[in-house]
Amino acid sequence: MSVDDDELGPAGRDAPRFPGPTNPATPVARSELEQATRREVPSARDTRSRGSTAIDPTQSVFDPPKDRFLEGVELGRGGMGRVVVAIDRALDRPVAIKHSLAHSSTDLARFEREVRITARLQHPGIVPILDVGRDEAGQPFYIMRKIDGDPLGARVARAVTVRARLELLPAFLGAVEATAYAHAQGVIHRDIKPANILLGTFGEALVIDWGIARVLAEDDPSAAASGAYVLASDTDGRLTQLGMAYGTPGFMAPEQARGEVVDRRADVYSLGATLFFILTGSLPFDGEPTAAIARIAAGEGPPLDRIPAEVPVELTAIAAKALAPDRDARYADGSELAADLRRFLAGQLVAAHPYTALERMVRWIRRHRFATATAVLAAIAITVVIVVSFGRVLDERDRVRAAREVAEARSEQLLVERARALVGIDPTSALAVLRSLPAPS
Repeated sequence: MSVDDDELGPAGRDAPRFPGPTNPATPVARSELEQATRREVPSARDTRSRGSTAIDPTQSVFDPPKDRFLEGVELGRGGMGRVVVAIDRALDRPVAIKHSLAHSSTDLARFEREVRITARLQHPGIVPILDVGRDEAGQPFYIMRKIDGDPLGARVARAVTVRARLELLPAFLGAVEATAYAHAQGVIHRDIKPANILLGTFGEALVIDWGIARVLAEDDPSAAASGAYVLASDTDGRLTQLGMAYGTPGFMAPEQARGEVVDRRADVYSLGATLFFILTGSLPFDGEPTAAIARIAAGEGPPLDRIPAEVPVELTAIAAKALAPDRDARYADGSELAADLRRFLAGQLVAAHPYTALERMVRWIRRHRFATATAVLAAIAITVVIVVSFGRVLDERDRVRAAREVAEARSEQLLVERARALVGIDPTSALAVLRSLPAPS
């Protein structure tokens, strides 16, 4: 949902209530559109009690009734549309229906653009459009899958500890991957925030509300090479108070706040701001929205020192890179951010963090514990073999030396005894024998 949809003015409050495919909806004032997937839809049992609107179990699914969709409560509305829950009476399933509240050809064009962009994005992390049509008043609507779950913001609010919030990272990665898919299709969301990331009850993460999304370079073919989209060429009527800026204060990129050219890196910044929200449990910027936009436009980033010390430095580095005021210093697109998050969750080195040699060694050891343990045991075994072998060599050396010393002593003793025997017979020979003895050391 964009900023202008968050602020329900006369256009939203006083817009005519168009009837749905069967029953008119009951308006619930000022509900956010993204909660369309969270409310209860009338069950098949409930609808059977309504007489002609009941589901006929004998009717073939290939022959749907004319009034196929039975609408329930209205879940929310903004300046551009309203969302209701409904029962698909042909397939007996809950769906969500978004009706246009367009008052001009520009509004109709924007609604149709939203439908076309959302329909082209076929990804598990993006709510699919099931059908389109016009209601009895001629206003367009589209039907989408109904998702049971909570916005990311609600999950973060319930996660009171850092550890509990870090457990949301795999789901957040799913939203980043959905955005990366959109980027690969040449689409930028332009309003990524916790309220537009829905976490399902089975662990799925979906990026919703593509109402202000844009196809890159669709209005400016010369920008195709750089993947840029010029906001000034937009035809949307509602802008933020600073001029040509779309999005939500606190989550929009600096260039987006200034109304400059935006590309995939604007979504990267919004994802970084959402990651900051997960890590800290607080909004990137406090205070009045206009002041927040002015600070962002001036290049002020979220206070990274608010990230708790328990958060791994690699994750802080990922957030800092995504939130860089200079877009050239950010990840190029959602796929690069997703790749770094996957590396972090897998315990691998991330591109955003400059590692020291010691950090690299420690991380390698942690990642290869079995190999490291095997290598250490092998090194210990080799050391033991070397020590034992060296000890044996020393023992043998000492044994040989001792034997040699004994032999030398015996030889000297024999020479002395010979000299004594020759003294009385041949003193000259006895003297010669004594001279052959080795000099004392």
